[in-house]
Amino acid sequence: MLDLERRFRGAPFARALACGVVVATVYARTRARGATAASWIFADRDLASKSSASRVSWVLTRAVCGELAFAQDAFELVVGMSALSGTAVELERLASTRRLLGIVLAASIASRVCARAIENVFAVDASARVSGPYALVFALVWIWSVEKPATSSFAFGAFGPRFTIYFNDKSKMVLMSMLLALKGGVYGACAAICGAFGGYTVTHGIGTSNDALLVFPDWVVTVLRGGARKQPIYRMRAMRAAAGGGVPSRAPSEENIRLLVSMGFDAAVAARALRQANDDVPRATTILLGG
Repeated sequence: MLDLERRFRGAPFARALACGVVVATVYARTRARGATAASWIFADRDLASKSSASRVSWVLTRAVCGELAFAQDAFELVVGMSALSGTAVELERLASTRRLLGIVLAASIASRVCARAIENVFAVDASARVSGPYALVFALVWIWSVEKPATSSFAFGAFGPRFTIYFNDKSKMVLMSMLLALKGGVYGACAAICGAFGGYTVTHGIGTSNDALLVFPDWVVTVLRGGARKQPIYRMRAMRAAAGGGVPSRAPSEENIRLLVSMGFDAAVAARALRQANDDVPRATTILLGG
């Protein structure tokens, strides 16, 4: 419980979204009775014999599960939830709850528009393939990777230092989204394309800035930006612009400087590398070693 509180601290909308996804997925899998949740969500039902209340309940329940449930298997739930909750929490902390709500709305609308275009061009049932949170995962990963700098890194050197591979938090999220796309085949490819388009729409202000070819009315722009009419979607974008396009850096801590000095590096050089690496020791070590 403490881990969950720490994970979603300062991100109430991300917590509500994650809880909704889990509840919808479990409910759909339970109703599917051993089959995939998609077989229950998209199954045809004879509703003529049911009462009006039953028909409304069935339609609403299936609509909610269709928007929130990972419909295939447990692998997609674990990987998709990790990527969805991780990016949503970071973006809500980076921006605000209202803006994240607007971002999710804008990315979802753009993803559905892209799905309709794919249907018209390739005659593929893309709308069903971008249902659920699949496209939203790819949209949020795109937005998160564009707007937020990498803050941590780690090395994987199973075959010695010559073959060491370096990862950061961005690499981890991108890898999880790629696994989700590859797992779904054509299904995952459609979701990835539509979700990435939705993320691109948000990060590049398509339809929400005067530089765009398509400009929405002011009230639509206000909704998509989460209630902020004149401000950029993210604080980070404004901070980058104020810094001349660079990422604001953290001052190097004395403890990390002493750690690098104990490894044989000069104090001034170590401080400069830590400032460049945002006070991250592994990244600073890589910089000092010329990696």
